[in-house]
Amino acid sequence: MLVLAKPKLVARLLASDFPSENPRTQTRNFSYTNTLPFIDEQNKNEHNLKLKMMKYLQLIVGVLLIGYLIDSFFGNQSPVNKFGFEINIWIQRLFLALGAAGFISMYFTKKKAERKNQRPN
Repeated sequence: MLVLAKPKLVARLLASDFPSENPRTQTRNFSYTNTLPFIDEQNKNEHNLKLKMMKYLQLIVGVLLIGYLIDSFFGNQSPVNKFGFEINIWIQRLFLALGAAGFISMYFTKKKAERKNQRPN
């Protein structure tokens, strides 16, 4: 006795005029999207990098203000004209000293907090 398999019918569909209706063939062997924990970790790393950059920027601004303060002792001793106002040189030096102290203290505060977070418990 001879048994024949049922013939399979294959339908060929025409490609649609709309590209979104045509399925795309997969040519990559990896996912198109990242998982949420990976994205969260990547965002944390970028945020930490920005914080480090800001920390060092504060140190640079503090050092520049100290340099400008020291230069004010050797330069012109007359009152300074800032924003249309005449400011006494000693008041300018006071603001420079306060600004430098503020920026440098922010740098050391952030450095101390970073060091505290890196210590193993």
